Amino acid sequence: MITNISLRNFQSHEKLDLELAPITMFVGRGDAGKSAIKRALTYALQNRGGDGFIRLGKDVCRVGITFDDTEFLLWEKKRGKGATYLTSCVSNGETVEYNKTGQTVPPEIVEQFRFRGIEIDKNTVIWPQLQGQHDRPYIIGESGSKVARILGKFTKLDVLVQAQMLARKDAEACRKTAHVAEEQAAAAQRELDQFPDVAAMKEAYDGLCRRSAEIDDQKRQLEGAEAAVQAHRQWQQAARRNPADLAARASDARRLIDAVAQAEVVVGEYRRAVSSLADAGVALDSAGEKLDQLKTEYNTACGEAGICKDCPWR
Repeated sequence: MITNISLRNFQSHEKLDLELAPITMFVGRGDAGKSAIKRALTYALQNRGGDGFIRLGKDVCRVGITFDDTEFLLWEKKRGKGATYLTSCVSNGETVEYNKTGQTVPPEIVEQFRFRGIEIDKNTVIWPQLQGQHDRPYIIGESGSKVARILGKFTKLDVLVQAQMLARKDAEACRKTAHVAEEQAAAAQRELDQFPDVAAMKEAYDGLCRRSAEIDDQKRQLEGAEAAVQAHRQWQQAARRNPADLAARASDARRLIDAVAQAEVVVGEYRRAVSSLADAGVALDSAGEKLDQLKTEYNTACGEAGICKDCPWR
């Protein structure tokens, strides 16, 4: 609260010192300087430019304002120069001077004395603390839209309205992103639908692997049969040298011949199985690479949309 005002060479007041109560009324004849007191407060608190308010014949005017009898603000304006501010605080005895202020009030003073205009929009700043007798009552004389903006600024409803606008904008962007993601997911699903049955191919591949193990066993049997054939040949050579043993070993020879015939069948099956296994492995590798590529694209689309919590492919 302002408790004291001091004017020096401001308009009609060469020297004026006033002590103010919570409510102070100025009464007097016209052109007695009542409005000049209000203008002095306004010019000091807004750092008004110009020289027209400096008393005729004087080079400098001063406006001193005391707040709550504890803080003092002095505004000094010299003719043809910028204004300066001087502040002091009773509690700590500190005095600070601000010069080169131009047409603005130093932010430190605004922060210290908490006296500022309220910016409604880029073209409207109101000072409800500084209404003059000839000023229109603020808000009452404004248009409906401006009254709404002013009340919204006072009650912080403008923050809520702005938040609602931003939320709607974000929601619309999310809807668009989700729509794009859904289209990408549908396209990926269509590609997956056209892809061969990977599960069936995997099962077939596993079956071929089992068959390969069986073939390995048969291969070992074949190697044993070949060894038997070699032994039979050696036996034949020995029989030629010793005909008496030929009759005794004829039965063994027949068994060896049967084993060789069976081994030839196994070799044929083994070669066909190996060829089929190789072809299936190549097809499965190609299918796996294509599936990984589609999953990567699908996961990327879902991740950008933020909707992949329940995706069956994750």
